[in-house]
Amino acid sequence: MANPPKFIYFDLGNVLLNFSHRQAAEQIAAVTNTSAEHIWNLVFDGTLQTQLECGQIDSSQFCEAIRGSTGSQVTDEVLLQAASDIFWLNAPAITIVGQLAAAGFRLGLLSNTCQAHWDFVVRRFATLKNFFSHRLLSFEFGAMKPDPRFFRAAIDAASYPANKILFIDDRPEHVQSARSCGIDAVCFTSACDLARDLSSRDVRMNY
Repeated sequence: MANPPKFIYFDLGNVLLNFSHRQAAEQIAAVTNTSAEHIWNLVFDGTLQTQLECGQIDSSQFCEAIRGSTGSQVTDEVLLQAASDIFWLNAPAITIVGQLAAAGFRLGLLSNTCQAHWDFVVRRFATLKNFFSHRLLSFEFGAMKPDPRFFRAAIDAASYPANKILFIDDRPEHVQSARSCGIDAVCFTSACDLARDLSSRDVRMNY
């Protein structure tokens, strides 16, 4: 068997937490009295969400853009709640993370996310923070996966050679970019498949 990794990075969305952008569009539409299609075109088909996740705009600027486009006077607090209450735990994947942490593996998060989403998930799912010694979040870093700079920074933060790091993400283009930087990476499809991928790397978890 291969030598186990020394450090394991997890993506957040659609790996540890499931989420729905469609739900966000519907909830923002409801509080601004406009259509979900309009919000979808503005936030997700447009550049607004990307700017937010890259740290090019902050939460207040995001909200102001929504108000400017919809004519609504809804507060930042209400808008950000509508935009962020879209996550639910992927319990089987979280179980694996807990087993890895209990077995002594060093764990980190690599996520394309924004300040509002991050604040929401650490409030709602507080135990998440307990598992991870490192985090690299796009809005803080100023670039998003699959930008190779993201993965080079992750290597530096882990303080291990790239070939001693494992990265788990649901997006094939992110997995490929990580591999191009020398990181071992797998595409997440289910907790069952992840357990198999870990076993094939001689990762022994604390069951």
